[in-house]
Amino acid sequence: MILHRGSRRASKVFSTCIEILEPRQLLASLFGGDTFEFVDSTVGLTASNLEAARRRIVTHGPSSARYELIGSNFFNGEFGLNELPGLITHPDGTTEEVLGGIAGQRGLRPIGSITGATESRTNLVNPNINNPASPAFGLPQAVAPSGVINVLQMSSNKKGATWGFNEVQQVANGVTTRRVELVNINYTNTFDPARGITPADAVVVADLAPRMAQLVGAGTTDINNIIACDFLPSNDNLLYFAASIDVTRINALTGTVNQNAAIPFLFTYNFAAPTVAQAVQLAGAGAPGTSSEFVSDPQNGGAADVAPTLLGFSITSNDRLVASVTGRQIGGRGEARRSVLQRV
Repeated sequence: MILHRGSRRASKVFSTCIEILEPRQLLASLFGGDTFEFVDSTVGLTASNLEAARRRIVTHGPSSARYELIGSNFFNGEFGLNELPGLITHPDGTTEEVLGGIAGQRGLRPIGSITGATESRTNLVNPNINNPASPAFGLPQAVAPSGVINVLQMSSNKKGATWGFNEVQQVANGVTTRRVELVNINYTNTFDPARGITPADAVVVADLAPRMAQLVGAGTTDINNIIACDFLPSNDNLLYFAASIDVTRINALTGTVNQNAAIPFLFTYNFAAPTVAQAVQLAGAGAPGTSSEFVSDPQNGGAADVAPTLLGFSITSNDRLVASVTGRQIGGRGEARRSVLQRV
């Protein structure tokens, strides 16, 4: 138990499950006589030591006996649960792959194997690099693999148009810059020689970091990362995305100032808008009763020490945003932590 000395109040981590959306199962199911093979991630898995990292679980008992397996991991000082990809061998010799087989080797496939493209390498392409009228003017290109290609969160609208965010931090002449580039993913087996675009390329559209920083009163280097993104099902032009950004906030528990409070903000990008300044907005800005931040303690909304940790979000078919968060609030003693789905 963690107590705050000198105060009758303490900060605790809490969670509220407003609505169960779908069953989530992390368990690999075995029956008597089955053998389950998987890899131990603590070994430091490489292509050459797969066999050394392989682990086997052999079950005993009648075929009616059922065993459930779940994985555990330790990351950033916290324990979590995870699914176990692996291979089940039944007593009759037949096999069954779970989540792509051992080490998830068949869990992912290059996009070219689906579309028939000759390659699946994601280069960073900017057809407007020399166009002063374009918001992509001057933004660099790169051929994979490259340290300036770091495309993370992606989402597709109902028409299949796929967009993502390329996050880059560079130091040039002693100056650190942070870019959050909106990129359009060429997921189809198509070529555009005139613009230098090949299959799987990420086409740079604009750097959103300056506008994002302006809206929350921060600098571009205060942007930590894009957490998640998703299109609004009813509007193929409206992309929601969440970002963790360091800003100055007050700690609700002590009243002290925290100059680097990581706050999860929710933004929108409207592809129908003519400029980046008009396209990027804080979600719900100006609407009564709404917040552009994820808040878990309504009594101390915006405070640094009760800012929730946003793990991800998705938007349902009826335009409801569902977020997975670890929430915090002031009250009680001690600490309890778990992640849940929360509908907002």
